[in-house]
Amino acid sequence: MIILQIIGGIVVFLIIIAVCIYFFFRYKFRKYLDIDSSVNHSPLSIHINEELFPQWLEDKKAIDMISKIESHGFHKSKSYSIPEMEDVQLLSFFKKSYTAVLYKHDAVGLWIDLFAISEEGSEITVTDMPLGSGIDNRPEMKKYVMQGSSVDEMMGQFDSYIENIELKQINDDNFRSLFEEAYEKDIQWRNRNGGISYEEFLSVEKETNISFKDKHVREAFIETKLQELRQWHSNIVEQYIESNNISEEEGYELEYQSIIVPEKTDPVSYAHYLKEKDFISENVNLEKLTEHFKDEINIKTIFDSLNNRLSPDLRASIGGSFDHPLNADLYLIPKRKYD
Repeated sequence: MIILQIIGGIVVFLIIIAVCIYFFFRYKFRKYLDIDSSVNHSPLSIHINEELFPQWLEDKKAIDMISKIESHGFHKSKSYSIPEMEDVQLLSFFKKSYTAVLYKHDAVGLWIDLFAISEEGSEITVTDMPLGSGIDNRPEMKKYVMQGSSVDEMMGQFDSYIENIELKQINDDNFRSLFEEAYEKDIQWRNRNGGISYEEFLSVEKETNISFKDKHVREAFIETKLQELRQWHSNIVEQYIESNNISEEEGYELEYQSIIVPEKTDPVSYAHYLKEKDFISENVNLEKLTEHFKDEINIKTIFDSLNNRLSPDLRASIGGSFDHPLNADLYLIPKRKYD
């Protein structure tokens, strides 16, 4: 229960991480969701569907925010929902070559992103997102967080950042594709860099103004990383099944007879993942094992160290290498180990 209280209470860990962290990429859309014992990580790709007469736009706060955005010359456009993230809705606005996006989440409320792309490919965002200011971004992304600022203050800063910059056109015709493609691009960048880091995790906790014991925060972080690793595992296995025309029955077994070896992730959390997959014997002291590997940045070294200790007949063998949505190898475990 302690772990769930931390995750649910902070409304961020799997929220900002699952959403804010992944979702706020791109136009810096941040979204958070309530979680229970079965936390869902942010999807590796999303789609946005246009909505007719969305109820959230009838709320007084939303109407007020829309009015403030339009007062700066923005043209209100379409409202969208995200099937993969049911708690998030958004409304797009356009002005010249850039856009404003109003977001709404059931637990977090409303926030605004002002967004532009230069002809050279750099991205500029000014946002009043409620959480996530300590989350890293792709090198070409320049994010300016102005929590608690007015729309007027945000627009003043945004105008100064885009002054004298040649901008690409953003409009109704390309907004949806930009949104979906950029989200996937950000997810891939983050995954290839090991996913959410402990430092980012702590930065989110500090923003909540809620204090937890270090031990409990660390436990919550490991649970977050395990959710991430499970998602990566399923995605890599799916790709392997499709590329090798494996039957549904064999594919089901592969989920339990395989291990992924990502290029980067938290080493302690990875050891927990291996234990969860029964790759590590129940007789092993996991606490001592994680202490042994906690500073090892090469995940392949951790896996090889454990795999090479198995009897040759029981060692996992590489089944394939993948580069999307992260760089990872898939290892197949001899079936006899599970008989």
